[in-house]
Amino acid sequence: MKVVLAATNVAELLRRQAVRNETRTALIDGDRRVTWSQLDRMVDELARGLSELGAVAGHRVAICMVNRIEFVVSYLAALRGGRVAVPIHPTSTPGAVARVLADSASRLCFTDAASVEVVRAAVSWRAAAPAGPPTLIVVDAPARTGELRYGDVTAVGAEVMSPRDAEAVGLLLYPCGTHGPRAAMLSHRALLANIDQASRIRPAPMRPDDIVLGAVPLSHSYGLNAVLGQVLLQGSTLVLGKWFDPEEMVQLVSAEGVTCVPVAPPVVAAWARRDDVAAKLAPVRTLLSGAALLAADVVRQFEQRTGVTVQQGYGVAEAGPVVTSTLGSPEHKPGSVGRPVPGVELRIVDDTGSDVRGDDPGEIWVRGRNLFSGYWPDGQGAPGPGGWLATGDVGVVDADGDLFLVEGLT
Repeated sequence: MKVVLAATNVAELLRRQAVRNETRTALIDGDRRVTWSQLDRMVDELARGLSELGAVAGHRVAICMVNRIEFVVSYLAALRGGRVAVPIHPTSTPGAVARVLADSASRLCFTDAASVEVVRAAVSWRAAAPAGPPTLIVVDAPARTGELRYGDVTAVGAEVMSPRDAEAVGLLLYPCGTHGPRAAMLSHRALLANIDQASRIRPAPMRPDDIVLGAVPLSHSYGLNAVLGQVLLQGSTLVLGKWFDPEEMVQLVSAEGVTCVPVAPPVVAAWARRDDVAAKLAPVRTLLSGAALLAADVVRQFEQRTGVTVQQGYGVAEAGPVVTSTLGSPEHKPGSVGRPVPGVELRIVDDTGSDVRGDDPGEIWVRGRNLFSGYWPDGQGAPGPGGWLATGDVGVVDADGDLFLVEGLT
């Protein structure tokens, strides 16, 4: 009997789907369709190409693109070779991109037609930096001198095997993918743990037969690990939306028969005002709202118009990001973001670090294998004594164990 080892690299989830669901569609990007076996081969080819460019385990690889097949391939190719992915939101300013590239010391940066001019401006600012600017790998736009075309980077060869080091950092997440405080270092252990934890909610957020909307930016932990991560685990089909636009998204849902819709509150609010929203969302089985709290009246209006229950959750990038979900709560309560997902513990504490009693608010502390390894590059801010992470967010937990956010939602 063949023993299947526990995954130690996120890219191993792709390899398993390529074996189990070889001909099933993995990604839909406009007119393009990619099966799981094709995606696995594309990731191998790019991972080999990155090696030929001199990128070794531990090197940082930035990705500044809209949601597209090449983003997914670039991310998984970086991880498969033991490198560290650094996602950057494609609408970032040149200054924000320059700060991320400089702070992460990224050696390579994938970019596309939507963001290439901003990235070029950022790179020109970095030209005088001691480490020098990263080499740009350009998708769907002409490459200039010193840059590489995406199609020229791939290389054919033997199957690429990922390093089996679960504690290796796989992802640097900057706040909103663009600017602000230091980047959270997420190991493969943390990323895989949170993918597993979220999958054990009942009912599960995604199923193998789901067609999932992939319009939440992959530059954000919500889109990258809570959405793409679940798709990789379940073998679902991901329909990529390039822009987080309510109109584009509702058309994708209708056209592709999307059954699982992860979104953010502004999208739900925009859809709740549509007269045709029930017809457009007819295929939807599950709607997941994250990244901020939805107003109770918006939830009520949306659910009355569509008959689709809005499932909400709470998370922080440092936790990979999912902490709680209403999917795990038998009763939906207005304002609640649900209960901790399996494998995640939660405390509400006062200024002294003692547990708050009753329904008084306090700081949300979190513990689990999904927690980050500290902030780049020195690991400061890692979970403290006992493995608890102080989130800085404030909440209340009721007698049933459901969390209500008071302020400071991440």
